[in-house]
Amino acid sequence: MDSGREINLRFKYRLSDTIRGRRLDNLKGGHDNIIKLFSIIVFIHSCYFLYTYLERQLIDLRLVIPILAILSVIAFWFGIPFPSALEDYLRKNTEPEYEFAFDETGASYKSPGIDVKVTWSNFEKILESEHVFLLFLKEQPNNYWLIPKRYFSRVEDITVFRELVNSHLS
Repeated sequence: MDSGREINLRFKYRLSDTIRGRRLDNLKGGHDNIIKLFSIIVFIHSCYFLYTYLERQLIDLRLVIPILAILSVIAFWFGIPFPSALEDYLRKNTEPEYEFAFDETGASYKSPGIDVKVTWSNFEKILESEHVFLLFLKEQPNNYWLIPKRYFSRVEDITVFRELVNSHLS
C-alpha cells in the first residue's frame, strides 16, 4: 500500500466481515429502525404474556424480566444481522477477489465483470467500528461499500484512509 494519499486494497470477504458490517449498519446506520421497533414490540408482548402466564404459576417475576431483557439483547446483537450478513457473504464470496482504490479524485471498485469508479460527491457518509468501515452511497442509502480494516497493511494506512475519506465527506 502506498504511504501517500492513495489507498489500494485487494481481498476476499469473510463471513465475519459481513456480519460486522451489518451489525454496524444496524446500530449506527439507522436503516433498520423498523426491525428494531419490531424487536421491542415483540419483547414487550413476550413480557406481558409471561407476566400473565407466570402470575398464575406463582413464579417470582423479578427473576424473569432481567433474563428476558438479556435474551433480547443477545438476540438483537447476534440474530438480526446474521441472516442478511450470511446472504451478503454467500453473494460476495462467489467473486475471487475484490479491489478497492481510493485517492483524491474518488474511489474505484473492481471484481470480475465489474469496474466502478465514483467521485467523492457520490458518497454520503462513513461509519467506522473496531473492525470495518462502511462507505454509504448517496443515491442508494441502504447500499454501502464494506472495507474490512484487517486488509490494511499498517495502522498508519488506516489513519491515511480515514483522513482521506473525512476530508472529502465533511
